[in-house]
Amino acid sequence: MAGLLKAYLEQPDTHKQALDDYSRYLSWLSPEQKTADSTPLDDQYHYWNKLSGHSKGLLQYVSKDRTKPLSKPINWSVALDSLRSGHNTGAIIRSAEAFGFNNVIIPDSISPSLQNKSLQSAAMGTENWITTTYTSSLYELLLQEREKHQTFILGLELTENAEPFLLNNPVEIPDKGILVVGNEERGISSEILSLCQKTVSIPLYGRKFSLNVASAFAVAAFFIRQRIDKMVE
Repeated sequence: MAGLLKAYLEQPDTHKQALDDYSRYLSWLSPEQKTADSTPLDDQYHYWNKLSGHSKGLLQYVSKDRTKPLSKPINWSVALDSLRSGHNTGAIIRSAEAFGFNNVIIPDSISPSLQNKSLQSAAMGTENWITTTYTSSLYELLLQEREKHQTFILGLELTENAEPFLLNNPVEIPDKGILVVGNEERGISSEILSLCQKTVSIPLYGRKFSLNVASAFAVAAFFIRQRIDKMVE
């Protein structure tokens, strides 16, 4: 079954009837050959797609994504300071596209490429819909953006002076900027943090002191988008 699915997914012009054909493939199998007789179709799909080794699979072809975004991207980018996880990088790309950011800046010597399977799986095709800029020096790129293009550099980091994103605390957000997120373990490096003109944090109310970097970015991206939208109302 995995071989059939892999061969099928590699055909360029068959995606419109992908779900129907996949259901038909499943009907050929006995209950013992499936993951479980009562397992829903989508769970069976994930099982066989994993065995096929195909990074994206059928979901990108049968999803209900919009044919175009609801609005133009805002003039904000996100910069990834030394992220190593393909999953986190892909998840951030997906959230950046969803909230209308215009660019994802990625260090090419540390972070995974767009061909990384884990990145592609988490990004769910959005890596093809948003600009990604790979750079050999994140520091030099941010320094140039700040000094030559007057781009506001905002760090998402738990620092002593970090302003919390709260509904009753309207953090001042300019209409153009770059949000920097840090490494999964160490956060934003001191070198990159020195370029940040402000740092912001996300209040947490449980026992855990921090969020996964991709989750934290999604929250911050939502707040930034809300602030920008209110500025143009």
